[in-house]
Amino acid sequence: LKRIAYWIILRFGGSFKGTYWGIFVACTLVSIITFGNAYIVLATITYGICKAFNLGKSRESALIIMSALVGTMTSRTFVYSPQTVGLIEAGIRTIEPAFSLTWYNYMLQMAPTIAMCLVILWVYGKLFGLNKVTATMGKQYFVDEYNKLGKMSSGEKKAAFVLGLLMVYLITSPIH
Repeated sequence: LKRIAYWIILRFGGSFKGTYWGIFVACTLVSIITFGNAYIVLATITYGICKAFNLGKSRESALIIMSALVGTMTSRTFVYSPQTVGLIEAGIRTIEPAFSLTWYNYMLQMAPTIAMCLVILWVYGKLFGLNKVTATMGKQYFVDEYNKLGKMSSGEKKAAFVLGLLMVYLITSPIH
């Protein structure tokens, strides 16, 4: 979990503000790939990021968690999910049998909700004082911590394999 958290933090510049916005982007992309099931994996990763920043129970933790929440749950409004949209589509077909909705049409028509997600995050940032956050150690701290972890242990490799299997399951969940 530490390795993944440090890797994510470093990819978004090593700053708290970059991580806040980056988590939203990452969660949204994983939501698209997993058809809205990203929250299953990203709740744990968000916890790891809070631990990496040593946030504890704080407003900074709330900001990170809310960024992930908006990225995973709110993005479900524009991510085609067979579990929800498929049911709605089936209901519409009882009235209009010729109705058809492709996943890319759905995402294109619902794309304006991305702007709503960004506004929600901006408001959270203002309410919780994102610009006043002092919970940052700097990029070099995370580089050093990541390097201290060394090579992946066999346990970490096994966990990565299981995480990979979980991702394959989530990506193929509409099939089964």
